[in-house]
Amino acid sequence: KEINKRTDLSEEIKHNITEYIYYAHIGQGLDIYYTEHKIIPPIHKYEELIEYKTGMLFYPILDLMVFKTNNKIIENKNDEIRTCLKKFALFFQIRDDYINITSKKYWEERGFCQDFDEKKISYLITFCTNNKMDKFKKINKLMEKDNKTNKYKIRIIKLMYDNGLLNIIYSLLDELKKEILNILNLEAIFAKLPYEKFNMDNIHDYLHI
Repeated sequence: KEINKRTDLSEEIKHNITEYIYYAHIGQGLDIYYTEHKIIPPIHKYEELIEYKTGMLFYPILDLMVFKTNNKIIENKNDEIRTCLKKFALFFQIRDDYINITSKKYWEERGFCQDFDEKKISYLITFCTNNKMDKFKKINKLMEKDNKTNKYKIRIIKLMYDNGLLNIIYSLLDELKKEILNILNLEAIFAKLPYEKFNMDNIHDYLHI
C-alpha cells in the first residue's frame, strides 16, 4: 500500500515492485512448505523458488535504476542485467546452502550445519535426490532424525563428500560465477562472498576431534 502513495514513481514501476514482493513471499513460502512437508521438488522447480525468493528482491533495483537515471546503457542492457541478476540469485542461494555445511567460518558464526538441525530441503538435498546420487536415500533418511549430534551430522557430510555432491556443487558455483562475470564485472562483490572447496579436516579442526 505504501508504494502506491509514491508520486515520484510511474504506475508501471509501482505495479512491478508490488508483483516482485508478491512473488518473493511465494518463494519464501515454498521454501518453508517443502521443508515442513518433506517435499523434494524437481530441480527446475527449486530454481524457480530461488528466483522468486531471492531474484525478485534484486529486480526492483534494476527497474528503479532504469527509471530514475534514464541511463541508456543500463536500459539497453536491461535483459542482460536481468539475466545476470537471476544467475546471481541462484549463486547466492546455492552458496548459502553449500557454506552452511562446509565453511568453518560459517560454523563459527552460525553453528555447525544448522540446515541439518532444521531438516532443510536445501539445493544440495534437491540436487542429490533428483540425480539419484549414491546413497541419496540414506542421506534423506538421516536428515529426518531429530536432535542430531555433531557425530551424526558428520555422517551426513561424509556421505555427501564421498558421493561427489560437494565437489559438484563447488563446480556449479564456479560455473555460475564465470557466467555472471562474463556479463558484468562483479569481481569485487564475489570477493566478499567466499566459498571454499570442502575438506573433511575442517570438521576435525572446528570440533577439535
